[in-house]
Amino acid sequence: MLIAPLADAPASGANGDATHALYRVEDPFYRVVQPLDPMTLRDRGQPASFATDTLKDTSLSLSADGSTAVTGQLSVEGTDWTLNLRVVDTGTGTVRSAFAVAGRDAYVAALSRDGGRAVVTTTAYDKHARRYATAWTVYDTMSGQPLSAFERTYPDGQVITSHVDGAAEQMWLQSNTEAEPFYGTEASVGALVLQHIDLRTGVEVGRLTVGSVEVGYVERVEVVEQAPVFESVEPAIALSPDGRTIAIVAAATEEIILLDGMSMARIDTVTAHEPESLAHRLLGWAGLMPASAGAKFQVGEWRTATFSADGASLYLTGGRGEIVGDTYEDYEAEWLGIRRVDLETGEISAAALDGEQVDQVVPTASGELYVLGPDRPWTEVESPSSTVVLSRLDAETLEVDATRTLEGDVWTVLVTQP
Repeated sequence: MLIAPLADAPASGANGDATHALYRVEDPFYRVVQPLDPMTLRDRGQPASFATDTLKDTSLSLSADGSTAVTGQLSVEGTDWTLNLRVVDTGTGTVRSAFAVAGRDAYVAALSRDGGRAVVTTTAYDKHARRYATAWTVYDTMSGQPLSAFERTYPDGQVITSHVDGAAEQMWLQSNTEAEPFYGTEASVGALVLQHIDLRTGVEVGRLTVGSVEVGYVERVEVVEQAPVFESVEPAIALSPDGRTIAIVAAATEEIILLDGMSMARIDTVTAHEPESLAHRLLGWAGLMPASAGAKFQVGEWRTATFSADGASLYLTGGRGEIVGDTYEDYEAEWLGIRRVDLETGEISAAALDGEQVDQVVPTASGELYVLGPDRPWTEVESPSSTVVLSRLDAETLEVDATRTLEGDVWTVLVTQP
C-alpha cells in the first residue's frame, strides 16, 4: 500500500506563513485524500491516492503537522489476523518503515504530532471469563520497534475510551466504577473513572473517580413494547491542545469540570449558561421532532466537546431524544448544532447551526473552525445519508463564512498545521 505525495493546500496568515492545510477523505476505505482550499472549500490540486490489492479494512492516520501518514491494512491467514502498517513521508510518497501487529481488532489509536510515535490498540476476549484485555502499545514509526505498552482487563459490557495527547506520551482512559457487565437486561451505571497513563514508560501514574458524573446505562421508568428502556449516560471528555487540561461535560446538566491533566486535580467547575444580555436566544431548543420509523434511536441527552485552539473555550455539540408514546415509532429527537462556551465564566458566547447534527469539529490556530455533518440527522432517515455538509465558521463568533455540500462517502476531513 503506497501513497502518492500529499500536496499541500495551505491557508496563509497575516504574515504570509502557511497556517494549515485542509483535506477530505473521499471514501470509507481511505483510498483518496483530496486537498481543499481552506477558504473556499473547493478541491485544489491533485488527490493523494492509495494503491491496494484489496479494498478491505484500509485505514489512514495523518500526523497533525502533515509530515507523516500511517496506512493500515488487515490480512488473515487461517485464523490469524495481522495489521500491516506502512509509515509514509507525505512530501515524497516514500515508505519510511513497514511493520506488522498481530490481532484482528488492532488499529492505530493515535499518532504523535510529528508522526514519530504511533499508539496501536489490540484487544483479546476471554469468552469463558467474559472479560476483555486491551493493550496500548507505542511504536517508533521510523524503526517499527515497540517503545512501551500498557494493558488493562475489564468485564464484557464495560466501555473503555482513550484520550492521547499530541506528543503521544500521555494517555487518559475513561471508564466507570461498575464492575457488573451489561447485557441489555438490567441497568449498569457507575461513577466516571479516569486513569492517567505515562506512555513513555507504560505505567499508570494517577487515577481519579469523579463521583458526580455517571457513566453507563440507566433504566428508565417507561416500558416500550413490553421491554424496559435504557438511557445511555456518557459524559463528553475533551483534551486541550497542549494536553494539560481535561474538560468533562455532563450532558444532562451541562456542568463542565476542568482538571489538571498531569496531577488530576480539579481546576474549576462551571455550568454552560446563556448570558442574560442575550435574553435566552441561544439556549432555546427548536423542539423535539418526530424521527423516521426506520431510524435508530438514542434516549436522553448526549454531547461531544472540543477545545478551541487557544484552550480558552469549549465547543459543544450533541442532541437529545425521547420516546413519547408506547412504541419505538414514537421516538422524537432534536439536535443542538454547535455552541461556544467561555471556560472562565461558563457563558455561551455564540451558537450556530441550530437543529443540525454535527459530527466533526476542527479548530485552527488562525481562527477558522471546520464543521462536518450530514445534510439530514440520522434520526430523520432510515439509512445514513450519503450527503454531508462542510462548513467554515469563524472560531469566535461562529458566523458561517463558507459551506460546501459533498456527495458520496465523505467520512471525515483532515486539517494539518505545520
